[in-house]
Amino acid sequence: MPEADTSPQVAPRAPDPAFAPRFVAPVRYLTAHGAVARVGPEAAAFGRRVLVVHGEHGWPAVREEVATALRDAGLGVATALHAGYVTEPALARLEAAAHEARAELVVAVGGGRVLDAGKGAADRAQLPVVLIPTSPATCSGATAVVVDYDAAGAYLGSRRTATPPAVALCDPELLAAAPDRLLAAGLIDAVAKAVEVRLAATTGRAEGATAAAAVALCERLEAWVFAWAERAVAAAAPDHPDRSVRREAAETAMLWPGLIGGIAGEAAKLAAAHAVHNALTTESARRDPTVRAPLHGEILGFGILVQKVLEGAAETELARYATLFARLGAPADLGSLGHAPLRSDEDRMRGFAARTAAMPPLRASFPDADGGTVLAAFRAADRAARDAADGAGTPARAQPART
Repeated sequence: MPEADTSPQVAPRAPDPAFAPRFVAPVRYLTAHGAVARVGPEAAAFGRRVLVVHGEHGWPAVREEVATALRDAGLGVATALHAGYVTEPALARLEAAAHEARAELVVAVGGGRVLDAGKGAADRAQLPVVLIPTSPATCSGATAVVVDYDAAGAYLGSRRTATPPAVALCDPELLAAAPDRLLAAGLIDAVAKAVEVRLAATTGRAEGATAAAAVALCERLEAWVFAWAERAVAAAAPDHPDRSVRREAAETAMLWPGLIGGIAGEAAKLAAAHAVHNALTTESARRDPTVRAPLHGEILGFGILVQKVLEGAAETELARYATLFARLGAPADLGSLGHAPLRSDEDRMRGFAARTAAMPPLRASFPDADGGTVLAAFRAADRAARDAADGAGTPARAQPART
């Protein structure tokens, strides 16, 4: 998920300055098949009236189960739909819905934007929030972060809620049932966190025992994704023999990036990959409408390649990442992301590069990189992604034993 500077448009409650928490995540993270049914007793611990914030896509799969669990717990329930980006008006509307329902807590059910909307609305209303993720495409269900956008989808900033989510209820089978594209995007998002935090450690922005723990998790996470992601994405059928791999991948995509980012700390969890993502969202209004809108993780694929070029990675290493993304069905070139016109518009490309170079995470990671340097990295990354997409039909490599 994209994370960076505090948004100037949203004013959450300020944390107590006497405390500087090192790791902020849901207070309780419960994972098991059937975890959604726990929402009744978990919610009842915080109040008797609930506002359920839900999306359009994941909600039908769990609506009856959530409604039954809350009813059996004796709770009064109101619902509110969230669709689209997490904007100031959207959060204001959800906060008003919570007040109108006299809610004592919020339950957020859905993908990353819905969970962020639920967290943001609960934060504004000073209510606890319970998270039920239905998509493995981001790690929002394992963080206390809200990402803010404008109505056109341009990234504004991100912030940590004043208090962490009270509970996250994660059902790996529910996450595994999401479309392949969501799972692939979540796994690429996870790789981005590993790539960025590891760079922070090598440049001295992450130090101490928690940084060492975060880097160790990065190594394990990335090794798992390269070894197993293709098999996990292929195991879409409920009776597929590799279904357990898909379940593991789905929870990995949800939990590990949030865990790594939380342990690494604010100064270490972002670098060039998220800077590229955040800068590219300002081009959203000028995307090619005939190309499917890219997911957060798909844009991060391009960002990872840009970061690798800036690191001076060998062409073979660059191709290794680009090939993984292509084989997961998420080609990371600008055309696949709906931004092919950028390639031939030098002024726009230079503006995109300048915005990216100005992002604080990129400046901290590559202090000598200017717009020209970043522009050259864009072109090299785009070329590598296109080459990988062209060769994506090559046979998948043999899978090693799981550890």
